[in-house]
Amino acid sequence: MKKLPPPLSPAGEKHFFNELILKNLLLGESLTICFIPHGGKKTLMKYFSRKSRRPAFLKLGKSLCCFIDHDELARESPAYFFRLILNCLEEKKVVILKKTKLKSKKRNPLTTLKETLEKLVKAEYHLILIINKLDELKMPAVFFNNLKRLWEIDKTRLHFIFTVTTPASFLRKQQKYGQLREVICQNIIFFPLLDLQESRHVLTRICRRYHYQLSAEKKKIIFELAGGHPYLLKSLARIFNKNPLQAGSKENSLFLKEAEIQMILEDLWQNLTKKEKQALRGLTNKAPLSRQDIPQRLLNFNLVIFKNKKAVIFSPLFSQFIKNKKSKLNLISFDDRKHQILINNLPTPIKFTLQEIQLLALFTRKPLIVHSRDTVAQSLWGKEYYDKYSDWAIDQAISNLRKKLARLGIAASLIQTIRGRGYRWLG
Repeated sequence: MKKLPPPLSPAGEKHFFNELILKNLLLGESLTICFIPHGGKKTLMKYFSRKSRRPAFLKLGKSLCCFIDHDELARESPAYFFRLILNCLEEKKVVILKKTKLKSKKRNPLTTLKETLEKLVKAEYHLILIINKLDELKMPAVFFNNLKRLWEIDKTRLHFIFTVTTPASFLRKQQKYGQLREVICQNIIFFPLLDLQESRHVLTRICRRYHYQLSAEKKKIIFELAGGHPYLLKSLARIFNKNPLQAGSKENSLFLKEAEIQMILEDLWQNLTKKEKQALRGLTNKAPLSRQDIPQRLLNFNLVIFKNKKAVIFSPLFSQFIKNKKSKLNLISFDDRKHQILINNLPTPIKFTLQEIQLLALFTRKPLIVHSRDTVAQSLWGKEYYDKYSDWAIDQAISNLRKKLARLGIAASLIQTIRGRGYRWLG
């Protein structure tokens, strides 16, 4: 079997490992790397741990890098986790560790680990501990505080690299991480979807590993549908290799029936915040969103990209998935003839006030249009609105309407506040 290419191209490796990770380590700091679900973090970081002695990393001097994955734990407990780190260190077969009985079951593994790290730091080693899927660890707060104490042995020589899929804003608020939050938030970087060059490199690796034979035309379709998502590349390559599909077929519904594709897209969707989902729904409705309207994390991950200065979702598969999601939601509309609100074309079980009906009529008749506060006031109080105009009354009317929509199972966030401009209906 031919040797597999690395997970990234030489240019991609240099940028990610040398320019992003090494830069922070040379400053004596730790970092958190945010990945999208199924974004290849395990493959990438295991590869990094094996190849951390590459020439560029010699700038650190002597170093040891351990990949710690809680999936390998026999039991998810602090003691087993610290033992896992000790086992990983022992595999490095460093001379100084041969004198230490790392596998002694009579001692507290945290104490043994602390003493081991102190010896390595004293011997001027840089220690890089990659904690994979930190946000999935179900540990008590004291565990995270103990990780912080280990870091304090030498803050410039002991580096944590945490991998997560959770939004950074959530990590900062999580009380369970206790004192470790200082380390988690020291540097936060993103591993985005792959560009076309990296997608070609990864697909070549996939084809070589699984012995797939794909034509140039099929590869082109795969790149377009996957949009740089590593796992989508792998799944689509398997589908195209297994089934005699027409090379020119791009029927999204055909691929969305595949269980593996559904799982990837569903996990990606569930990982998004309400604001991010709202923005993506807007794009599927062809809303003219500017860069300022799009949550930064969507841009950081390249989940939203710009083509000809127009914002689009990274993959037509994901775009169709979102449209299908929306069709399953409660849909709200306004019946002009009967002057009433309908949910899925039926009268609502909740009574709306006349002002709320007028507001919904304004929004649903002209979706995706920004309505100024003056326009909203006019819909509430008619032509003489300037006599009754009140910012507080407008805010109350919008708030009450949002609460009633939520009771009907309709996202209150469909009414988007545009600061300094007014309101927009995203339905």
